Amino acid sequence: MTMLPLWETRVREEANLFNPYFLAVTIRQTARAYETARGEGLPWPLPFLCVPLLLHEHSRQQLPYNSRTDLVVWLTDHPDIRFLTPGRVRLLRPHVREALLVGVREGILTINRPELTINQGPTRLTQTRLDRTGAVAGEILKEATKLGRWLARNGTWQYQLTLWGVSA
Repeated sequence: MTMLPLWETRVREEANLFNPYFLAVTIRQTARAYETARGEGLPWPLPFLCVPLLLHEHSRQQLPYNSRTDLVVWLTDHPDIRFLTPGRVRLLRPHVREALLVGVREGILTINRPELTINQGPTRLTQTRLDRTGAVAGEILKEATKLGRWLARNGTWQYQLTLWGVSA
């Protein structure tokens, strides 16, 4: 397991880009949309796929506009993203773990162990605070909602990770 450096010793750009609180909110947005569309919580492995897709600008901008888009068709049409995503998942895994821990600690996320799902937990965030995020952060949160709906409509998490070439 890769250990992240102490918060105080991180390079400023890394600390800002991979802020665990922001990543937890991003996961929460994805989980909320997934749960609304599917009627069950976001499976715990999917944040490890979602965060790299949402943080990488080109990948984020290429995500389907319509949640009814078939995952297999989309991956066929976007082989570059399909090819590069597994490496990004590996690189960001420690940051996603940290975000999940922070999210649970801060009440942003709730992990239900029997189902191993992530549900939207109580949060101190208000819509006003989310509206004050910068343009890129706002775009990431908006796309997180679309991504959650899309993943909810495209099969099981095992099937999805297999198609992406990502192991749980």
